[in-house]
Amino acid sequence: MDTNENIRVFLSDKIEDNRITCEVSRVINGERVRAVRKQLGLSQTEFAARMGMTQGYVTNIERNIREVNSRLAKLICDTYSVSETWLVSGEGDMFQDNEHLMLANLMKKHKLNSAEAALMEAFFKLTAIQREAAMIYLYRLLKQRRRM
Repeated sequence: MDTNENIRVFLSDKIEDNRITCEVSRVINGERVRAVRKQLGLSQTEFAARMGMTQGYVTNIERNIREVNSRLAKLICDTYSVSETWLVSGEGDMFQDNEHLMLANLMKKHKLNSAEAALMEAFFKLTAIQREAAMIYLYRLLKQRRRM
């Protein structure tokens, strides 16, 4: 384990079935959480809002003041398609799939906020028929606005 990564290791003893077991949990470096947020082009407020957290909480995580427990790590991974291996160890690709990276690049390029990004993500998940219907609706809406 690289000590320069500012990762702390905790040992805790548990008694299960009259046996003492030792549990090791690694604390995730706040720099990796910051890297995810920056790659997505989100402010701390936007990053936090999608997970039901406050901006201050994210600040404390990024500064390694607050620890990222396994539940929060799972929430970050599920919400932003982050690879759990990368989040914990820094090894491998940051994202589980290229689709999320593509969305992150679109967000940066077009300066989308988190609500706009969520709308884009939802659009990508529609079937081809649903996307076509949405495009027809939007086209008609834009056409009506031009007439005004």
